[in-house]
Amino acid sequence: MSRYLYFSEPMLRLKTYTRLILLIAVLFCSVIGYAQETPAPPQPDPSIPMPVLGPNDTIPVPATIYQMEYLPSKTLEWIWVQAKLSEAARKKKAEWTRLRNAVYVTYPYAKRAGVIMNDINRQLANISSESQRKTIIRSREKELKKEFTDPIKDLSVYQGRVLM
Repeated sequence: MSRYLYFSEPMLRLKTYTRLILLIAVLFCSVIGYAQETPAPPQPDPSIPMPVLGPNDTIPVPATIYQMEYLPSKTLEWIWVQAKLSEAARKKKAEWTRLRNAVYVTYPYAKRAGVIMNDINRQLANISSESQRKTIIRSREKELKKEFTDPIKDLSVYQGRVLM
């Protein structure tokens, strides 16, 4: 049975006291259903004798019943285990970091260039004359050179390869 209650729109339109009565009824039914579905915890087998212990033999510890036997149990604190990276793993991490940083630098240029290319293709789709097509391409090429020449000159060769 679901522990979450979802109210439909007609339910929200009811008067407050009616909603309250319905909510109590739903909660009561869900509690009854939950109580019936919950299995009882396992009980130890009475045929297993408890050891006879002296006054200095007892150390109280939390215990769990597992296969009708008492076993000491404890929840341990979380710990972080760290180890030095191997040379191969360090090399892979360095390559990945370099690629990630190059993508961070070049992605805005690629995104902008994609928008411009789609715009050029949209313009050229309606034009059949070869001379008009060349004119549009040349004019957009000049605009692109003005916009991208300086930023692209600052890229490294590796970043240029990623951009391509």
